[in-house]
Amino acid sequence: MRLPVPPDALPLEALGAPDAPAADADQIYDAAGDTILPAGIDAHVHSREPGLAHKETWQTLAAGAWRGGVTAVCDMPNTLPPTMAPADAFAKAAIAAASGLHFKLLLGVGAGNIAEVARVLYDPKLPLCALKVFYGKSTGELLWDDLETLGRTLPPAGDKLIVFHSEDQCTVDCNHQRLAPRLQERDNASFSVHSAIRSSEAAHASTRAILDWAAAWGGRVHIAHISTPIEVELVQAAKARGAQVSCEVAPHHLLLSTDDYARLGPLAKMNPPLRSPAEVAALGAQFGAGLIDVWATDHAPHLLEEKHAEVGRSPSGVPGVELFYQLLFLCAQRFGLAPERALAMATTNPARLFGMPGL
Repeated sequence: MRLPVPPDALPLEALGAPDAPAADADQIYDAAGDTILPAGIDAHVHSREPGLAHKETWQTLAAGAWRGGVTAVCDMPNTLPPTMAPADAFAKAAIAAASGLHFKLLLGVGAGNIAEVARVLYDPKLPLCALKVFYGKSTGELLWDDLETLGRTLPPAGDKLIVFHSEDQCTVDCNHQRLAPRLQERDNASFSVHSAIRSSEAAHASTRAILDWAAAWGGRVHIAHISTPIEVELVQAAKARGAQVSCEVAPHHLLLSTDDYARLGPLAKMNPPLRSPAEVAALGAQFGAGLIDVWATDHAPHLLEEKHAEVGRSPSGVPGVELFYQLLFLCAQRFGLAPERALAMATTNPARLFGMPGL
C-alpha cells in the first residue's frame, strides 16, 4: 500500500537533520513500490542518561529511534539529576548532542525550582520546548499540584507548552492505602492491582481539574499519554470552549488492556497503567476518529531484572521508540485512522506543538 503524504508533512531538513552525503552509484536505492515516510518526531521519551545509563544511553536511544523512523525526540526530565535547572539542561544537552539525534528537553517543576521556572523555561540558550508537570507523583521531587501558583508563575502568552502527567494523587494515595498488601505479590496476574491503584477515576479527576484551570489560565496545555476515553471527551469539550489544549496517546494504551497482565505481568506495568478492554476499545475508536493530536511512545526502558520484582518494586515504564512507525500504522489500520492523519500525529502536529522545526 502507498501511504499518501500530507501536503504539510514536515520535511527532514525542517528538523535540522544533517545534509545527506552525495550518493555514489552503489549508494542509490531503488524505492519503486516502497513507502517513503517523513522522519518521525517522538514527543515523549525518557532518556536514561545522565544517571541511569545502565538502562540505556543516548547512543542506544538514538539507534532505537532511527530503527523506528524517528530522528527527533522530546525528552522528559526524570533522569538523575532531574532536568530542573540550567546546569541540568546543559549537561543533558551535551550528552544528547553527541548521539546524532535532534532533541528538545522538557523542564521539570517542583518545590525547589518553582520560583525560577519562568526564567529557566524561557532562557534562549537552553534547548527547552515545554514544562513537564507531574500532577501525580512519579519520580523523586518531580511533583507539582498547585495549579494556581503555576498560573501566576508562567505567562499564558508564552510559546512553551505545559505538559501534564495527569493522575490525581489523592485518589492514587487512597487506593494505595486500601490495596497496599497486594504490592508484595509477584505473580503476573497480581500486577493488575497497579491499574486499580492508579485508577481511571484518578485520571478523570486530574484531567478535569487541569482542563478547568487551563481554560481560565489561557495558555497552551498538553495532556501526555492519555489512557481513558473520558479524558479524550474532556479534551474535546475544552477545545470546544476555546481552550488551547491538546493530547497524545501511546501505543500500549491502544494495544494492551488489563487482560494482558496475566500474560505479561511486570512487563505491562507503566504509568498511567493499562485500562479495561472496554476503555481500550473506546479509546481506539476515538483514535480512529482523529480526536487525538499526537502519537508518542512514552519510551521508558528498564533492565529485565529490575522489572521482574514484586508489584511494588517493579519500576513502571516500557520501551517503544524502535517501533514508532510500525505500531502507529498497526493502530491506524486496526482502528480505521486515515494514513495521512496518522502521519500528522507523528510529524506536523508534534512539530507545531513542541516547536521542533527550528532545530
